[in-house]
Amino acid sequence: IICSTTGNGDPPDNSDRFWRFIKKRTNDKKMFEKLKFAVLALGDTNYDKFCVVGRGIDTRMKELGATSFYPLGCVDEGTGQMED
Repeated sequence: IICSTTGNGDPPDNSDRFWRFIKKRTNDKKMFEKLKFAVLALGDTNYDKFCVVGRGIDTRMKELGATSFYPLGCVDEGTGQMED
């Protein structure tokens, strides 16, 4: 999953529906138990909520039973660096 953070910690328009869906607290905690995933979060450290959407997706996917096959990666547009 590649996802940026826009504005003040908002998901981009094309991922808003997915973001709202996985955030539902009524979701079955095992709904993604057979899913393996990785997240590359795109952001800018000039903003307070750096990569908050990508970090949130990573956390929530694990809460819903998915297994991360690669650690969360965060790319900073402000510095051009990637941090793990």
